[in-house]
Amino acid sequence: MAQFDVFVSYAHRDKAWVEQTLIPRLREAELNICQDVAQFRAGASCIANMEAAVAGCRRTLAVLTPAWVASDWCNLEGHLTLLEDPVGRRRRLVPILLEPCTPSASVRLLSHHDFTAPDAATDKWPQLFADLRATLDAAPLTPNEKEQRPAERAARRFGTGVEALIEAMEENAALRAAVSASEVCLRMVRNNLAPLRFWKEVHDQLHQIERNCCLKLGKLKKKLVEFETIEELMACRTNLRIAVGELRIIFGRSPELSGLCSWFDRLVVPACDGLERAVEHVSNAEFAQASAELDGVLEKLQRSLAQMPGLEAKIRTHAELLPATELRDALDAICDEWQRLDLDPPGLERFREAAGAIFYLCTGLLWMRADHTAWQQVDAEFRLSDPQLEVAMLRADTSNGLTAEEARIEAYAAYVDRSWDSAVSLFGPIVADPRNPAAAEISRQTAQVDAAIVGHRSVLAAIPPSNPALVKAARMLQVRYHDLRSRSGERFFLADCDLNEFAKNFAEIGAPIDAILSFLKRP
Repeated sequence: MAQFDVFVSYAHRDKAWVEQTLIPRLREAELNICQDVAQFRAGASCIANMEAAVAGCRRTLAVLTPAWVASDWCNLEGHLTLLEDPVGRRRRLVPILLEPCTPSASVRLLSHHDFTAPDAATDKWPQLFADLRATLDAAPLTPNEKEQRPAERAARRFGTGVEALIEAMEENAALRAAVSASEVCLRMVRNNLAPLRFWKEVHDQLHQIERNCCLKLGKLKKKLVEFETIEELMACRTNLRIAVGELRIIFGRSPELSGLCSWFDRLVVPACDGLERAVEHVSNAEFAQASAELDGVLEKLQRSLAQMPGLEAKIRTHAELLPATELRDALDAICDEWQRLDLDPPGLERFREAAGAIFYLCTGLLWMRADHTAWQQVDAEFRLSDPQLEVAMLRADTSNGLTAEEARIEAYAAYVDRSWDSAVSLFGPIVADPRNPAAAEISRQTAQVDAAIVGHRSVLAAIPPSNPALVKAARMLQVRYHDLRSRSGERFFLADCDLNEFAKNFAEIGAPIDAILSFLKRP
């Protein structure tokens, strides 16, 4: 059952009218409202919050203005709704025309409430309220569709829509000509799909090696004589074997990645063999030999991880080459021509679904990539600081009367104070995006670290500084910084999972696009 009556989709340029006029009128009508960030969950991705908002509301109310049309986020909210109700049978998407504008063909297809004349708008409210309260007209998603995530559903619907398009092109040369005008755009999408997915898969496997092998092996090397070490080493060996097997499969599927095979054979495979020998040495209590072997393994794996910036650049390049807006306009033009020709209305409905689905996938993928990059930079900064933090704590000064543990806490706090400016600057793009659900949470946590730093400095400035007060302030700074560090790591992991899902489902549209391009080659 829907949690809200209506989700309000609007451009932030129109926020004043929405908050001062629309929302109060909807509340007077006793409608339960979901207003974007007010109900968005902190920590979830923007896409996930949009999906939850649309799924949790009976209807989406789109405030149409030129700013709404120009906003990829607003279009994404509209297309998310249309994924569940492509041609308006259930009236899930209710448009309000606040200013003259030209939305996408799938939105133009729907009847709207005209609020462009302020004096006449008074008469429009009762009908708008009635439409928002009305019973949904048609059956909801099937059980199978409910089990699919929106990205997966979008990819499947694109394939179904393309089948309808090819059938219609076989019957009408004019429609085929309209599709031919989009051939360059379709080829550009097709040429970047597979490389984007394959580079992302290699990148993900290196992340797994970093998380499940490198970071753990560095710690295990310091405690080889402990009993639990052999089990942990064997777990690292298993994880590395899995990554090596996955990389072999990826390289075998993509000729474009053949250039990476020499790096793989020179570094990753020997590291896997070296870890096998290290496990055997530890099993035989040959700790010196095991330590030397692990040094070689870590050196090879670190050199393999040096490939990651290049892989990230490849992913970014292929994602940016995806012409999302151009593709939407091209598919809208096909829909308009199809409607003008008055051919196969059910087939046109299926293709309208396809047009909305592919734009949702394009836009979602671009946002996910940007979000992933921002969190990855934050995570990398924190990871680089970890070894330096350890060194600072090992060199902690106990000459001022602090215990060894207290001195370590103070050394931790002092390092955070020195490095904080460079770390906090990386959160700028995240905090600056009002649609990013993590913005408020990160702003709060960085403000808490700022306050802890000020408190720590004030104690240090006192003459003479009180050791108990210094330890208390240092511990507070340590806790606040650790909380931010942990939350950022979790958020990066979620961003990585979200990007994986979109890249995987986006790649599924390659076969339908191939079918269109193959048809256009026919004489």
